[in-house]
Amino acid sequence: MSIRNSARAIQRKNKRRKAGGYYLKPEELRLTLEEVYEDALDKASLEVASGRYDADDLAEMVNIEVVMSQAMAFISPT
Repeated sequence: MSIRNSARAIQRKNKRRKAGGYYLKPEELRLTLEEVYEDALDKASLEVASGRYDADDLAEMVNIEVVMSQAMAFISPT
């Protein structure tokens, strides 16, 4: 549920109200996601299995390309 809510919040923030369109182009949005990926892993390490894994462990468990593709699919304009 929190992923869905976050994706919707990002969509709202990225949408230009008066001028129409979006602030970030897909390429810029992808770069932004890559910039915050490490922070997301740090936060997830505290939440997953009651902090059993650190960020490096989680990074080895997931494929960053799959995560980025899924994130873009969630937050790209529909």
